[in-house]
Amino acid sequence: MNRIILAPTLLIFLPALALIPVLINLIKDIHTGGIELLSAFLQAAIYPSVDKIVVESAWNGLQLTITIALTSWIISSGIGLLLGLISSSIFWRTLNISEWIARLIRQCLAIPRSIHELIWGLLLQGLLGLSPVVAIIAISIPYSCFVARVFSGQLDALDHKGLNALIQGGTKPFSAIVTSL
Repeated sequence: MNRIILAPTLLIFLPALALIPVLINLIKDIHTGGIELLSAFLQAAIYPSVDKIVVESAWNGLQLTITIALTSWIISSGIGLLLGLISSSIFWRTLNISEWIARLIRQCLAIPRSIHELIWGLLLQGLLGLSPVVAIIAISIPYSCFVARVFSGQLDALDHKGLNALIQGGTKPFSAIVTSL
């Protein structure tokens, strides 16, 4: 008696047979109810409305977006520079304090940096409501931590000969850090 033997490469297509009833139902359930809506959408995308209300609304939204972006950038840069300074090893070494504080701060800053600003926005919106301030804070939190990481890495990679010379010359440690770095 002859048995049918399937080649091993054909066996991988066996689960695809389960798609046949799904495809039959999809073809049976096709309707054209949304074609008019899709056509209106495409027509509006090609020929947008130039009504005064639409243009003003778009202009106001654009201004708000740019304001939120610039404000978030300024805030995250300022906070990031401060956090970057206190999370750098050279800062604590100059103050004659153990460097484990810098490592602890860097590890703590990794948590807010790893959460996306959209998630921060949703969390803060639940607390503060819907406002541009929520967007500014939500963008500033992860980017402040990112700027801090980059800035502390740059500070630790710098040549510290000038800093050491200032400290050995009798300058106070914080003044030496600000001056040399």
